[in-house]
Amino acid sequence: MKREFKKFYMILIMCFAMLINMSVVYGAGYDKSFGQQLDGKDRASGYSVLFYNAFKDAYVYSENDGTDYAGLSKVITNDQLTLRIPLQDCTYSFKATDGDFNQIAQDWVNNLSEDVTKALFASVDAFVNDYPAVYWFDTAKNDFTCEVLSQGNNITLTVNEIVITVGTSFDHLSSAPRKINANIINAVQKIVDDYGLTDNSTDVEILKAAHDYVVTELSYNHDEANAGSKTLPYAYTSYGLFSDDTNLRSVVCEGYAEGFKVIADKLAQRFGRDFQTIIVSGKALNGNGNFENHEWNQVKIDGKWYGMDVTWDDQSIGIMYIYFLSGNDSIGYKGLYKDDHLVSRTFTNHKYAKSFMIPSISDDSCELAASIRLTSENLLNQGIVHATVTLPTTQDTQSSSRQQASNDSSASNVTQTNTTTENTNTVANTVAKTNTTKTSTKNTTVKVTISKAKVSKIKAQKLKKGKACKPSFTVKYKGKKLKKGKDYTVKYSKNKKKGKGKIQIIGKGSFSGRKIVYFTIK
Repeated sequence: MKREFKKFYMILIMCFAMLINMSVVYGAGYDKSFGQQLDGKDRASGYSVLFYNAFKDAYVYSENDGTDYAGLSKVITNDQLTLRIPLQDCTYSFKATDGDFNQIAQDWVNNLSEDVTKALFASVDAFVNDYPAVYWFDTAKNDFTCEVLSQGNNITLTVNEIVITVGTSFDHLSSAPRKINANIINAVQKIVDDYGLTDNSTDVEILKAAHDYVVTELSYNHDEANAGSKTLPYAYTSYGLFSDDTNLRSVVCEGYAEGFKVIADKLAQRFGRDFQTIIVSGKALNGNGNFENHEWNQVKIDGKWYGMDVTWDDQSIGIMYIYFLSGNDSIGYKGLYKDDHLVSRTFTNHKYAKSFMIPSISDDSCELAASIRLTSENLLNQGIVHATVTLPTTQDTQSSSRQQASNDSSASNVTQTNTTTENTNTVANTVAKTNTTKTSTKNTTVKVTISKAKVSKIKAQKLKKGKACKPSFTVKYKGKKLKKGKDYTVKYSKNKKKGKGKIQIIGKGSFSGRKIVYFTIK
């Protein structure tokens, strides 16, 4: 028979830790994914492995699903946002004579609730940072039911499953992930074509192409950064980089860092390379000399880890390489890299946030990237960059990421009525961002990269026998029409047969670099 509990309520108050655990050296515990750090040595960490794998199975294409889609987001429906995860041997037995019946049962439920909460925070933090292509994953909460079996003096409490409900700010899960996946694959092919990558390209050349692509495609959204609240969900994810709507290419630092990891991972897969890219968060030094929240990347190449900050390398004077494969003692905008980028071991400021092992980076920058970094370092040493690039000066730090949390506390209700106990916990992530403020200066000869210019829409061309297609178009920079021959030259290719024609717009005069556009040939 089942024995009824007296009705009672208990509220668990989970207070947020106010300080993020900062350090410079963290050891070498990272190996290929944060998920591998969910070790399963106790009940909480065991559940975190269970939850993490459930997220992967439900929302990520594996190698077996098709190589092109490995690591990318599955197309799902709203009912697939609820995951029912069975538990093995989650029971507790005691005798009715052991003490207060209700208190013993409630204590066990509370301990289980705490372990599940720890597991959910750890699994979500690991999952969203290992798989940023699953851009729509915002929040997760859990419920469980406790069954009570009474046989004489013997009482047994059992929880058979945890029900996790995933929340999202996006309403297009039945269609958009498929399109975004295709766009990611197309973006990788575009990078290969535009930057001339081959099987003989070095890891540094591949990473530079990924770096330059992200910087070229994205721009920093200062309005969102200063809004004080999360108003544009896409700006905090990889979605903006791969959306068909180019108006969504204006993002904050999470958009840069998560987009870069998606691209770098796919390029490593494409060319069979073993370099690794991770997302890290922490504090960065702003223009007032104060630390503010920020998110960037670290990359492992040839056995060593280096810093990579594509947000701060996106400047109005062009693509910079100050934070391209940087070491601790590399020059930065505000001193050395180790002085202006402090990594946190946690991705949230919740008291249950898991402390992950973050690899320490090399003291020196990557030697193979020295020639790439040299021009930017010379500009910095000459004072030109100091005149044209300033870091954020705002004192207000906006807590933001794909998962929102209040700044004070989060309450979790544990309600037990008769034979049922329900526990609801909402996981929240408070990784935040900062950015370099991009301004221009007078009396400088630094050229602007032509990739920042806007090209008018090119109509589909009809192929005429014996003639190459050379469509006309206009190029504008900050609303001003540029002059062909003075500001840029044009080179056409792949324009003699049906398919996609290619145009290289090459900077001239006050402009440098190149911009690649394509057009349709019918």
